[in-house]
Amino acid sequence: MPLLEYDSTRHMALNALSVVTHHGGLVARREIARKNPTLIKLVQDHPDDAKVLELATVTMAHATSAVLSVDDPPDRALVKEIQ
Repeated sequence: MPLLEYDSTRHMALNALSVVTHHGGLVARREIARKNPTLIKLVQDHPDDAKVLELATVTMAHATSAVLSVDDPPDRALVKEIQ
């Protein structure tokens, strides 16, 4: 996700992802969950940026819940991908 790589656009991109995970549909949240490894790396790379920590954590939480909070057993391949 290129916009996360630049200081000038990182917060904006994370804010957009957060909004989509709050208000978007199940499909959108599952697709964003696939980016969890990227978001984890971002948190590791910017441990002193409180806004990155907040927005990445909220985004991952809402997106991951779309994968795990289903009536049927979650898709094992998708669960492995988002870890």
